[in-house]
Amino acid sequence: SLPDYPPIEKAVWLEQNWSVKNRDWFHHANQGTLTFSIPYEWFVALEQPVLSIFAVGLLSDSTYLDRYGFIPNSAEAEHDKANVLPVGFAHGKPILREDGTPWLNPQTKQQMTSVGLTCAACHTGRLTYNNTTVLIDGGPALTDLGKLRQGLGISVLFTRLLPFRFERFADRVLGPGVST
Repeated sequence: SLPDYPPIEKAVWLEQNWSVKNRDWFHHANQGTLTFSIPYEWFVALEQPVLSIFAVGLLSDSTYLDRYGFIPNSAEAEHDKANVLPVGFAHGKPILREDGTPWLNPQTKQQMTSVGLTCAACHTGRLTYNNTTVLIDGGPALTDLGKLRQGLGISVLFTRLLPFRFERFADRVLGPGVST
């Protein structure tokens, strides 16, 4: 079971003399980690670790990742407006095989990219008082990496074992209608 943190209605960043750009860099700078051992394109296509024959929400949904303690990103973030990941997540570097060749999506031939955690995943804290969330860079986070890895593993297992779930995953990664 995962906790339900109060939704962030009003956020205030503790003043630390950082520009929005510098704070965003700290939150999402790709430091080369492959924390989850899967491509970003897979991570954003996996469903939550819930056993269901029907589609469930995506694992990468910021509201869902908030239950693992990851702070949803603010609207001012510059790193990735299309797929906003929570504070402490980074992606973007191409994944290379051991021989140095890029790992390509078999359908699109585009390079697969990495997803990992930054220092901010464990070192950006928050507290909520009177419906205002105070966010503190460098403070202790509420993240539970063990439960996130467990949830990711269960999600991958369900995707691998359940054909209907794998088909939805393949549609997200490869595009609809690709033969499996």
